[in-house]
Amino acid sequence: GGSSGTAYQSSSFIFKSAGKASRIVYFYMPNLTLQEAATLGTKINGPFPTSVVGDEGVVAQSTIGNKPTEIDGANCWFVKDGSLYDAYVYVSHQ
Repeated sequence: GGSSGTAYQSSSFIFKSAGKASRIVYFYMPNLTLQEAATLGTKINGPFPTSVVGDEGVVAQSTIGNKPTEIDGANCWFVKDGSLYDAYVYVSHQ
């Protein structure tokens, strides 16, 4: 679950496409800048409604521990680590 283990400590960390899978494969991508995280989040979790504005708004919708208010689940989640972000990107499930 990444370097901090934060992903496994949060009930809001659920991949939208995985449903109630018993095994999930995901990519862990550490140390992304805000712009990199927002670009990844937009490509995987988007399109977002017009109420989600800017890089901070996109990343906030899928930050572990936050409850998404403008999207219905996510397949890319983020953990803020200082000024950088660690990403968890859904790949597949069983």
